Formats: sequence, C-alpha cells, structure tokens
Amino acid sequence: MNPTIPGLLIAVILLFSGCNSGTDSKGGSSHGSSLFEFKANVKEINHVAGILVTESEVYECIDKKAVKNIEVDTVKYAIDGGQLILLDEENCSATLLQGTSNNIIGTWKGGFENETAIPEKYRPDQCTEGVGGGDTTSLDFFKDLVMTVEVTDQEVLTRVDGSVCMGDFIAAQFGAMSGGSPGGLASLISIKEKGCSHVILENNTSKETARVDGSFSKEGMKTDFKYKQKTCAMVTPMEIPYVVPDCTIDREAAAAEFYQCVFASGFLFSGM
Repeated sequence: MNPTIPGLLIAVILLFSGCNSGTDSKGGSSHGSSLFEFKANVKEINHVAGILVTESEVYECIDKKAVKNIEVDTVKYAIDGGQLILLDEENCSATLLQGTSNNIIGTWKGGFENETAIPEKYRPDQCTEGVGGGDTTSLDFFKDLVMTVEVTDQEVLTRVDGSVCMGDFIAAQFGAMSGGSPGGLASLISIKEKGCSHVILENNTSKETARVDGSFSKEGMKTDFKYKQKTCAMVTPMEIPYVVPDCTIDREAAAAEFYQCVFASGFLFSGM
C-alpha cells in the first residue's frame, strides 16, 4: 500500500478521529461518517512521469514523549479512463479510484475492495505474474468504507467515511484468542449474541452471560466488560503515525490489567 495516500494505510491500523455516533439494530451505538481525515503537503507533481511527492508530519513515542518527524513519500500513478491508478510496484498491486479529471488534480473516490493487480500497460517487469490485490478481511468490522482523495497543487486531503462495528471486532479478537483448540478458550466460552457495538458471551457450563461493549473516540478504543456486579474497563490509544500520540500510557500494562480483571471476575470458570 502507498503511505502517500494515507487513508489506505490508516484504515488497516485503525483510524478513529472525529467519529459521529449512530445506533445499531440491537440498540447500541456504532460510529458514522468521517472516520479519519488527513492532510499532506505536496512537494512535487510530475504529470508526465506520473509521480506525486508529499511531505507530512508523523509522530512516535520515544522515552514516553511524542517525537515529530517529517516523512516524505513518493507514489507512482496513472490516469486512465476516469480512474486514478495508484501503483504499488513493490507488491505488484494497484488501487483504483474514480474521478473525472484528466490529471491527478481533482477529487477521487473508491472503496477498499478496489485493490487489484497492476494493469498490464503499467505493469513493471518484476510483476510478470500480474498478481496483486490486498486481503481486506481485516477490514470486515468497518462498514461501507469509502475513501475520498482531493489533490491540489498544494496539498492532498484524504478522508475515510463509513462506520465501525465494534461487535465484529470483539468477535474477531475472541476467535483469534480461542483458536478453537481443545481445552482452550472456545471450550469455555461461546458468543451468544453480537451487535454492532457489543458482544454477549456465554459460559458453556454455567450458561451465565457477560457483556463486552466497545466504542471509539479521539482518545482511542474503549472496551468495557461486565459480569454480574463486576466491571472491567480499558482505553487503548490508537497508534496512528499522523496523530500526536499519548505516550504516557503503557499499553501492555493496561491490557494485562484488563485481562487480569476479566479472569478475576469468575466468569470464565463459573459453574466449575
């Protein structure tokens, strides 16, 4: 994927800034349009060679402090038949965005399923098999994602619109942790109900239930677990390179504390 058009990258690593609340079919809350918006300065556009060079501020945590760096990205592209084709020659793939301009200056839109093999006329020699296209299954908990890229001589504005179903994310995490192995988590717990913002877990022995709610905000991803009178909560800041991070939070320690709280609730081993 091309980091120059950051919406493609950010969606994969969770991109939650400026969310709007909605309601799911179970009465919970999901999140609506404008999941993420990002601006990068244009350093160079070579219309003949099909090269766009941008400059942006990126951040990382060093010694619990946010450190800013300047990132310069170069992306190759082609304009063909009303499409902006972003060429990822390293992975032999291309992203197709729709528009009306005859050069890159303009507004382009597309879904995240529009990643494919590089068209033959633009395919470099090393991509002889013509394969490409990304695995979008990791994006299943995002719904109706649309990326809009507005390019001017001065900047590139990328906006990702859509909704997030946290219930799908929680269920996927549960599946990854359980693995379905005998004697594992799946032998103890099942998913009884899944809404867009929550999951109801059921203990396979006692048939008692616990609820896990998830939501997103500018502060990050919040997870709430409730079993009887026991509650556990965790807020995980998003590690988005284009947003100033909160470097004071130890993510591993926060996760360990949350899972210790869940185990201590007694839900996993109720009925034993």
